[in-house]
Amino acid sequence: MMTIIVVSFNSAKTLMACQSELLASGRFPVIVVDNASKDGSADTLAACFPQVQVMRMERNLGYGRAANRALAEVDTPYAFLLNPDLEATVASVQAMLDFAHRQADRGSLFAPAVVARDHLQRGAISRQWVIGAALLFKMDAFREQGFFDENIFLFSEETDLCRRLITGGHSILLNTDVHIHHLKGQSSQPNSKVDTLKNWHRGWSQMYYQHKHGLIAGWWAPRRMYLKYAVKAVLARNRIKRNQYAARATGMLAYIRGEKAFLADGRGQRTDRL
Repeated sequence: MMTIIVVSFNSAKTLMACQSELLASGRFPVIVVDNASKDGSADTLAACFPQVQVMRMERNLGYGRAANRALAEVDTPYAFLLNPDLEATVASVQAMLDFAHRQADRGSLFAPAVVARDHLQRGAISRQWVIGAALLFKMDAFREQGFFDENIFLFSEETDLCRRLITGGHSILLNTDVHIHHLKGQSSQPNSKVDTLKNWHRGWSQMYYQHKHGLIAGWWAPRRMYLKYAVKAVLARNRIKRNQYAARATGMLAYIRGEKAFLADGRGQRTDRL
């Protein structure tokens, strides 16, 4: 009835800490897309959870492209895309599937509360956008309109998806009764190179999304966005913040100059520096 999908990059330890019960249960088919991890994650997951399908990518495809590879393999009516750092259990996942069943005539995309402020215990609430850490797809609706935009390596992919879904006449429902705790930012082991890469793509994707949906236009608007973060990079007192703002500004400038999020060989920009 539902397939679980997890995109992993050096995430075996996190997955085993957060979702071992779910992966080991055999209750749902599970596909883990390993984005060319360098820490043996794919082998670790395959050995610990032989019932899980581990799709091994030859290179890091980013989040959306990797998720799309798994979504293309799904033959169940629903698919639940989970970040590795979500403390998802069999009970919480089953509750989301039951919710999607009950609301199947109302929604095409469903999400649990992954932050405390959304755990309102008011049932289903319509949203224009939901956090991408946990997305439950009604597959028929998405086979018609497509999944993630493959021009994006990382960030803004769920914002773009939600916007396209709403524009296409579909509905998004937040289940405020189910809370799946999100550790946030712990999908893979943090380090300065990963942080720089993420912020470069955050800047690039923000610019791409704004342009794609007509939210900025002309010569000046994108350059004003870039200058905002370039100035922040100079003025920030905290060294970590300075580096983050600088990386984001660099990604924005790369977009303005016509650079894509992926190189010609399919590698994401800057992934060779990891």
